[in-house]
Formats: sequence, C-alpha cells, structure tokens
Amino acid sequence: MSLNIAKYSAVERAISRVFAKEAQKQQSAFFPLVATRAPSSSADEKYAWLGDIPQMREWVGERVFNEIRSADYTLKNKHYELSYGVARTDVDDDRYGMLNLAVPEIARRAAKYPDKILFDLINSAESETCFDGQYFFDTDHSWGDSGTQSNDLTYNAADHTAVTAEEFSAAFHAALEAMMSFKDDAGEPMFDPGADMSEMNNLLIVCHPTLHKAASDAFVNGLVLTSKSATAGDVVAATNNPLAVPSIFPSLRYTATTKFDLYYTGGALKPFLFQDRQPVIMDSFGVNSRKDKHIGFGADMRFNMGFLMWNYAVRTTFN
Repeated sequence: MSLNIAKYSAVERAISRVFAKEAQKQQSAFFPLVATRAPSSSADEKYAWLGDIPQMREWVGERVFNEIRSADYTLKNKHYELSYGVARTDVDDDRYGMLNLAVPEIARRAAKYPDKILFDLINSAESETCFDGQYFFDTDHSWGDSGTQSNDLTYNAADHTAVTAEEFSAAFHAALEAMMSFKDDAGEPMFDPGADMSEMNNLLIVCHPTLHKAASDAFVNGLVLTSKSATAGDVVAATNNPLAVPSIFPSLRYTATTKFDLYYTGGALKPFLFQDRQPVIMDSFGVNSRKDKHIGFGADMRFNMGFLMWNYAVRTTFN
C-alpha cells in the first residue's frame, strides 16, 4: 500500500497552524508580569552589570565613567520538549478529529511551561543565590554603599494558619516600607515614586490560595499609605485618597501556605529573568516513512528562568 503523503502532509500543516496560533497566546501566561525578557544567543549569558546601574550627577569637570561592580551571575539555557504521536492508521481512516482538541491544549501547555519553571524558582528563592551572592530572599543583602538590607521578613500573627485581613494589611505595609527603603550600591533609593505615585499601580502580591481571602479583604477599603518608621518617613507619604490596590495572584504553584511575596513590576527590570534562547516551535516526524507506526509531532524550546532584581521583591512569612 502506498503512503498517502498528501493526506499526511495536510494533517501536518493543519496541526502546525493550530499549534503556532495557540502557542502565540502567551498573554495568558504569568511570567511576563514579573520577569524581564532577555534574548539569548549562546548556551549561557553572564550578567556582570547587575546591581551597578549608576545615578545621574552634576557634570562638574570631566565625565566620571562608572566602573561595573562585577556580579558573578551566569544563567545557562535549558532545552525542553513535548512530543505527541498520532497513529498512522488513524490518519488513513480519517480518525484524527481529536487532534483539533488536543493540539491547542498541547500548545497552551508549552506556551505556559515557563510559568512552572518560574514558580520552581520562586519556591526555592530562600535557598538560591542571586547576583550579590546572597539568597534571593535574605536578611543580609549588601552591595557597595547600600548597607545591610533584608527582603525576607516575618510577621507574628495570632494564628499563622488563619491570618486575618488586618494582619495581612499590616504585613503588606511592612513589606512595602521595606521595599521603599532599599538602596542601590551608591546608597540611593531603588524604589523612588513620582509625585503622582503612579508606580503604586505596579504592585503584585503572589500567594497560595489559602491566603487569598485575607489578602483580598485587606484591600476592601482601598490602599492608604501611612509611614510607620523614620527610615521610610520621607518616602512613604500619607494620603487621603485610596490608591490602586495591588494585584493579587493566588496559585497552587506557590507552595508555601504561610508566606506571600510582594513584587514591584513597573520597572524596565523586573524581579526575575526570562532568558529566551529559542521560542517554542513544532516539528513533525515520520510523515514520509512507513517504518514508524506513528506520525510524531514535537514541540521544543530553549530558555531558562533566573533571578534579576531582589530589590523589587519582598517575602513575608507569618509566624
């Protein structure tokens, strides 16, 4: 029996079109919210410049060329794949309609796979190092003239397994104050809102679903900022007008039930890094050969997730 190449090729083209269309729908993925996309052209990339972005200065005399305070942070790309086989007899017998349902789901999972890798990274962030050699969430970050800074906080709740809205609100404000007090290697504020406080519209809370109600109830009356410490007194201003409440993202992929993370996502650099070596693509196998009982379809992509700006991230653990 001769191969029905025309039919196999038609099925291949149809599947490839559906896959490509669905794989482009990455707007439903989470990772672009908190990860800066960095194109990669090699097996790995070195980020020596991290943590040393200079401030403007008055130009007096000659220019001052700031030397990079070299960070030893290299991220290697990884290769991921997803394969799917269709029985050749099903194509011969016109029994491949189920692919119209399966292929979009395969494409969706491929496009959102970086979310899984990102949450694996988030869940290990208290034991994985970032550019300054400290754990991403740690109590003693230090870089140049920043002083010692902590983005790994604790909050004593009456019952850490049943956090109230009031407790969550207080913990959130403590996390925000900590973030707004962070300084760069020159001792300058990292988080510096303008007069309209528009940056406050770019705050994101990530937590386990068990904390979602407490987080949501904490902002029923909007967000009103008040200073609680002299350290942040000149940065956190009181206001009578509620600001935009933080976005709240509950996910089972965030495995800790007594923690939450606060991220600032409005900068050109975000807390995490999506190192994009090769976008998801799809290939077919065995179309022109009867040696295989299946026509194979395989998606693959090369990328990795890494830590970028710990200064834009604060974790709080309820005790």
